[in-house]
Amino acid sequence: MAQDQNTDQLYSRVRNASGQARAFGYLGVRGMRLANNEVVTVRGDLSTKLGNKLSARQFQALERDLLAGDLVIEALPAPILWDSVDEEPMVLALQNDVLGTVDPAWDASGSSLFEAG
Repeated sequence: MAQDQNTDQLYSRVRNASGQARAFGYLGVRGMRLANNEVVTVRGDLSTKLGNKLSARQFQALERDLLAGDLVIEALPAPILWDSVDEEPMVLALQNDVLGTVDPAWDASGSSLFEAG
């Protein structure tokens, strides 16, 4: 059975856990102010995107906020793997502490069935 097509796997989801409303300058294009426990999604893998910038300031700010417990990363895009036998992309998935794969959610002809590795 084909799965519902979506692009959720392309986004990072983070939560403000600082206990108060707070600005995070490295979220989004110009920073974001989040209420306590507010959850937002940002395009791409946040840690990779900030780690690849020429300036290390934003990555260091992310690192400080994570270590202080002020920001929680709830989800990052899963790695996409290429299956050379089936010539299909697969996404890493974790289910009940077992690592496996699923078809990418943006592939309407794929399946959301988990395959243990």
